[in-house]
Amino acid sequence: MWTDPYSGETAPRPWDDGDHEPDALPIEGVAFNPGGSTDLATDGRTIVTTKPTAYCPIDADILAGDRLQVRGVTYDVEGNPAEWRNPFTGWAPGLAVTLELVEG
Repeated sequence: MWTDPYSGETAPRPWDDGDHEPDALPIEGVAFNPGGSTDLATDGRTIVTTKPTAYCPIDADILAGDRLQVRGVTYDVEGNPAEWRNPFTGWAPGLAVTLELVEG
């Protein structure tokens, strides 16, 4: 479930309905920083949020709201990918993609 930031309504994400099989597009040449996790204990349960970063080729087709599967774990893309670009030469080596996994 997710909350629409404009209307405030809660609805299932399209890939959560069981009848929708998302497209899978492989991306080669990705580096992965596992990042860290935070715990939040609330109402008798613990919510663990993990925020790794994927470093992808500059031409990778990744947008906010996408999901990436890395090492068998599916993460949500948080925000827009950040493009690395050298301000002097224009060289663009890749994208830094912040990922998120919430469990619990």
